[in-house]
Amino acid sequence: MVKVDEQGRTNKKNIYAIGDIVAGASLAHKASYEGKVAAEAIAGKPSTVDYVAMPAVCYTDPELGTAGLTEKDAKKKMATRLRFLNSHLSQMVVRSPLIKLRDL
Repeated sequence: MVKVDEQGRTNKKNIYAIGDIVAGASLAHKASYEGKVAAEAIAGKPSTVDYVAMPAVCYTDPELGTAGLTEKDAKKKMATRLRFLNSHLSQMVVRSPLIKLRDL
């Protein structure tokens, strides 16, 4: 693994690394996002990675996906605004700051 800072910069000032060669999940979404952040950093913009809302998808039947905080972290950070929804995906139409699906 190549160690990088929050902009994808290695220990060499003008060398950046993204994707499978840096720590974290080996996901195309992650690599694309890291590439965008690195390009913005190279252009002099104050961009940094924030993996909280990075999506992950499991191509099964039915397909599953995740994004955002874990239930534990959500309870710590947003306890007063937190609501959970138990629903089948086809029935989900509720808008909420955080939705967790159970018993699909």
